Amino acid sequence: MFKKILFQCIAILLTAVSSYGQFAGSFQIKGSVSGIADVDKIVLRYRTANGLKSDTVKPIEGKYSFAGQITEPQLTWINILHAPNEYGRVKYPKKGEMTELYINPGEIVLQSIGQFANMQASGSGAKWQKDYVYLAKQQQLTKDSGQTMVHDYREASLRLQAKPQPVGYTAADREKDSIQVKKIDNEYILLSKHLNENILIPYIRKNPGSPLSLWVLKIYAGDRVDDYQTVKALYESLSNDVKQMPLAKPFTRLLDIASKTASDVVAPVFSLPDTTNTMVSLESFRGKYVLVDFWASWCGPCRAENPHVRKLYEQYKDKGFTILSVSIDSKSQVKAWKKAIVDDKLSWPQVVTTDGAVANLYHVNSVPQNFLINPEGKIIAKNLPRQELAAKLKELFAR
Repeated sequence: MFKKILFQCIAILLTAVSSYGQFAGSFQIKGSVSGIADVDKIVLRYRTANGLKSDTVKPIEGKYSFAGQITEPQLTWINILHAPNEYGRVKYPKKGEMTELYINPGEIVLQSIGQFANMQASGSGAKWQKDYVYLAKQQQLTKDSGQTMVHDYREASLRLQAKPQPVGYTAADREKDSIQVKKIDNEYILLSKHLNENILIPYIRKNPGSPLSLWVLKIYAGDRVDDYQTVKALYESLSNDVKQMPLAKPFTRLLDIASKTASDVVAPVFSLPDTTNTMVSLESFRGKYVLVDFWASWCGPCRAENPHVRKLYEQYKDKGFTILSVSIDSKSQVKAWKKAIVDDKLSWPQVVTTDGAVANLYHVNSVPQNFLINPEGKIIAKNLPRQELAAKLKELFAR
């Protein structure tokens, strides 16, 4: 009986090692460059069990090779270096002289003609490179569009809020900027939803055995894991091989932290001082819908949201809704915090966590962030943009 149990244990261990071994092992890169002037060296950077490693080789007649051990499929960086100039200085690689390569154990064949970054990759060790290029391109397109929108939104908002108004700024200009702000607001939300719903989530569901699915899930989840239930379900749908990757360990820790402030969980209770140093407890708001709103006096986006939040407060404060704003200003910024409350005309309860303990309790590492809590003290939504918050309150109080 003991021997049988021993053999079963060994079998389980071998299965685990074998499964893990599918994603850990050696890689071999065989590359070539042609039509590119003055290539002196090629550099490859990748992660090993001992940390980041940088290998440098000198191509011979346009040919070069690398070999190494990796613990999991990963993104690597590869670039060319030119020969040192007369002063011994090496030019930093330009955009077309460096690129990203997603590798796994196996052989990888690389070919660069004319421009190093226009690299063709093939072989068993480049199994997911094509997927990575597609996903990274979609993410970058969304990021670039988002940055343009943020810039345009900020410009229009500054014109609207300027005191005095710019010279020659007419009522028609004001209306035009107001329309643009609302339009960008809508488009920004749709942009993010498109990436999530049409690119990231479908890839994960279609490729549960791809290590890239974990990378994609990290992008979708972000640092705050707003949609915990969806993220958890997507993680659980991944293959066991993917979930055994080293990269999965910090992600499961993030999920565990996020579970403490997930939807339908009782919000962590706390008491903090208000502007008069009187302690205010979250529990004292039981029986109402409460928006716990984390912000700071120095946070531009927070301050920009305050007028919109103020309107919602005025609209619903007599219907069973309130706000508890939690500032993360430090002790040295308390004066600025109190001034911001007056300047922004915030009439609801204001408290401050100068030591950051309550921010940590809610896993808040950036602001603005918010948590909508129901009368029973449970979190029903988190990090709602202004339009979604308005829609949610309208739904709640239309009942």
